[in-house]
Amino acid sequence: MKNRAEALDYLRTNYPDNFDLYTKQVESLSDEVFDEYSVDIFSQRLKEERCDQNLSYSKFAKELGMDRSYVYYLENRNAVSNRRIYSSKKRYIKTSSYRFYVLIASIALDVSPLYMIGLTDDRYYEGIYKE
Repeated sequence: MKNRAEALDYLRTNYPDNFDLYTKQVESLSDEVFDEYSVDIFSQRLKEERCDQNLSYSKFAKELGMDRSYVYYLENRNAVSNRRIYSSKKRYIKTSSYRFYVLIASIALDVSPLYMIGLTDDRYYEGIYKE
């Protein structure tokens, strides 16, 4: 995978329209928002949006600068994680990593990160999250 700075620079250059808005939305989220519910929703919506836009694992992974098997993992993590990890841990991956994956997927798919984690049902929500 590209390092985070390179990935964000690439997305800022190639997807400028919503980069700042989606970055602000993700930054507005408290750590408590990143729980098992948001992981479930993110996995489901990531797969739905990728398929709706006719993107293969390979094409989408290339756009994000990661291996296609990791996209598969992000979309299907619930079945594996529930069996192996969830019984002992509340979170699947570090919150900082989760924020990053939500952000880059949202930018590349042009869908609000708040939609991607289930805080709104509006795909193109333009507000900032308020608790």
